[in-house]
Amino acid sequence: DALRHASRVRTGALAVTGLTAATIVSGAFVAGNDAGRAYNTYPQMDGQWIPSGMWDMQPWYHNLTSNTATVQWNHRVLGTSTALSALALAGLGG
Repeated sequence: DALRHASRVRTGALAVTGLTAATIVSGAFVAGNDAGRAYNTYPQMDGQWIPSGMWDMQPWYHNLTSNTATVQWNHRVLGTSTALSALALAGLGG
């Protein structure tokens, strides 16, 4: 039973570590695009939960690295997911 619990905690820790790494990489795109200056309100972005213009660029995948709205939204979602996952892991470990 203790080994099963330790295995679950380890799996959760690996997932939180992966989310943390993705959030850090996403933060680099935010910094590179100055997206923090464009959308400096939280939790909404200019009064919207999902900002307009998130998928304006063509081809679509350029939005993931170059569109200010998309980059900022991705970073916020990843940051929130990372924080909630870390809290859940802390609860699981106890």
